[in-house]
Amino acid sequence: MVTNTLSDTNTVTVFVTGPVDDPKLSVDPEILPVYGQYVVINFVLQTEIIGCVFPDAGAVVITSPSLQFPLVSRTDANGLSTKLFDFNSDEEDYHYTVSVDIKNLANTTHRILKFEIDPGIRNGD
Repeated sequence: MVTNTLSDTNTVTVFVTGPVDDPKLSVDPEILPVYGQYVVINFVLQTEIIGCVFPDAGAVVITSPSLQFPLVSRTDANGLSTKLFDFNSDEEDYHYTVSVDIKNLANTTHRILKFEIDPGIRNGD
C-alpha cells in the first residue's frame, strides 16, 4: 500500500481502493472540523493502485467557490499529498470534489478521475 502520513488535526485521508478499471474513493473524516485561522488543510492519499497520485494542481476543488479558499490546491512532488489553504474566518460547511490521476507503469497514458463525494470542510471550529 502506498501511504503518505502527516500528523495534523487539519488532515483528510483520501482512500482509493478497488481495481484500476473501477476504483472507489472515500475520505476520513467525512466532515473535517477546521481549527484555527489561515489554515493549510492536508489531503493525504492512501491507495494500493500503482500509479495513482493527485494531479499537480486542482486535486481538491470546493464545490461552491468561496473567498475562504482563495488558492488552487497544490500537490507535493511525490503526488501523495495535496494542500488547500483555508482562511477559516466564517462558520460555514463547504463540500468538495477530489481528483486522482492514474498513470500506467510506462507513464505513457493516464486518466484523471474526478470523484463527486459528499464530505465537507466545517469552518468556524
